[in-house]
Amino acid sequence: MILYKTKYYVSKEAIVGTGLALSGLTGSIISAVDYMKTAKRISEDKNNKETKRLRDGLVKNFKKKNGENNIIEAPDYGNAAAISMNYFENFIKKMETNKDFREKVEKEAETNPEFKASLYLISHADLTRPCIVYDPKLFDPATMSHEIGHTEYYETKENKDKNKLVKFTHRYPPHISDADNQSGLITAPILGGITGVVQGISNGPGKLKNGLITYSSIDAILLMIRELAASKRGLELLKEAGATEDDLKVFRKMLLSAAGSYFFNNLSIIGLELVSAKTGSWVVNKLKKLIKRK
Repeated sequence: MILYKTKYYVSKEAIVGTGLALSGLTGSIISAVDYMKTAKRISEDKNNKETKRLRDGLVKNFKKKNGENNIIEAPDYGNAAAISMNYFENFIKKMETNKDFREKVEKEAETNPEFKASLYLISHADLTRPCIVYDPKLFDPATMSHEIGHTEYYETKENKDKNKLVKFTHRYPPHISDADNQSGLITAPILGGITGVVQGISNGPGKLKNGLITYSSIDAILLMIRELAASKRGLELLKEAGATEDDLKVFRKMLLSAAGSYFFNNLSIIGLELVSAKTGSWVVNKLKKLIKRK
C-alpha cells in the first residue's frame, strides 16, 4: 500500500501518542518487574539478620518521632503505606456523613486490611501525626523507608522548613489522570475521548485537548518530584538506621526502578490521552459530515 495515495491518514498527534503509550507501558513493566524481583528476593530471605535489623531500626525511629501506635502491622495488606492526617479527616467525615460507607467499613473491617488498619489507628494513634501501615511479610527496608520518607513532608511542626515545592506535591489535590496508579490507564483514554468529542462538537481550536495534556504533564512532573524526594529521604533514613554503603547500593537501585515505573506510567497516560482525544474529535467530525450529506 502506498500511504500517500490513500484518503486515510494517521495524524502526527496519534503517532506521537501511540509512541508515548507503547514506550511508557513497556518501560513501566520493565521497571516494575526489576523492582519487584529485588523486593521479592529480599522479602523471601527471612533469615537475613541485616534486613530485619534495618526494618526494625526504621520502625523504632518512626515510633520515637511519631508515637508507638502510629505504625502498625497489617497482615495481608501486601505492602507498606504512609497515611497522612488529611486521610483520617476525610475517612472520619465520610464515616459520619455516609451511612452506606459506614456500614460497608463495619461489615468488611475483619476481612479488609485497609479498613481494619484505619479503624485501629483512629482509635489508638495520634492523628495529628502521620501513620505507617505495613504487612509483616514485607521484609524490604527500601519500600518501608520510601513510605516513611513521604511522612517527612507532611504538615508537622518539625517539617515546616522542608522544601516547599516537595511539601506542595504532598498536599496536591487528587490527580485527574490518576498518574500515580494503574487506574490512570483506564481513566486517561476516557478523559481524552470526552475532551476530543467536546472539541469536535464545539469546533474548538484544540485548547481543551491541549489543556488536558498540559495538566497531565504538570501532574506527572509533580508526582515525580514527590516520589523522588520520598526515595531520597528514605535512603537517608536507612543510613540513620545503620545501612552500609553496600546495602544502600541495592536499595538505591530498587528505588530508582520504582521511580522509573512511575515515570513510564505517566508517559503512557499522556500518550493514551493524546490518542483518545484525537480519536474522539475525528469520530465527531466524521458523524457531522455524514449528517450533512443526508
